[in-house]
Amino acid sequence: MGLLTQMTINERFGVGDLATGLGDELRVNVTVLGPSWVTADRVDLFANGVKIREMKIDATQSIEKARVAWTIPRPAHDIHLVAIATGPGVTLPCWAIPRPYQPTSRVWEPRVIGATNPVWIDADGDGRFTSPRGYAAGLVSRAGPDPAKLIPLLDSFDQAVATQVASLCHAAGRDGRNAEWKRLLKSAPGHIRDGFEAFLKSTAAP
Repeated sequence: MGLLTQMTINERFGVGDLATGLGDELRVNVTVLGPSWVTADRVDLFANGVKIREMKIDATQSIEKARVAWTIPRPAHDIHLVAIATGPGVTLPCWAIPRPYQPTSRVWEPRVIGATNPVWIDADGDGRFTSPRGYAAGLVSRAGPDPAKLIPLLDSFDQAVATQVASLCHAAGRDGRNAEWKRLLKSAPGHIRDGFEAFLKSTAAP
């Protein structure tokens, strides 16, 4: 929608690739392109849907809007990375951005956007990509829907895996709203609490 965002990992892997044979760090390079009448002012990096890096960039009318480089530690488990560039909406009558058909607020700020497809990171080195749901299924199979066992196991995973564990426990009849879960989640690391909260919000009555 106005911007073209490209990303490589370790100068070798592009969108759609499975990045394997990784060292202790990942070098993430993002290039943002667009026509002269579109500008970009920020680039964000997401891992499994959670923002892990952000950078403000200077607006320019040149074709190349920005080149951004980050170095991030290799996670302990597989993730997918997506880069998203955004900028102020175009108000020229020849290229105006329409309002959304299903607005969530009366206040609307038009934005242009350019997102990459994922780069799949084989962080655990097994030669394949394991999704957050796949990791969660393995943890619940190993520990059962028992919060006292699951929460310590989730410490080395991320928010997305915690959300999937919450979903599987809910399906098994161990809802994250019960007293035991609430007590143990209160002292759990933030990414675990955030993961369970995201799932519980999705199941809350409107």
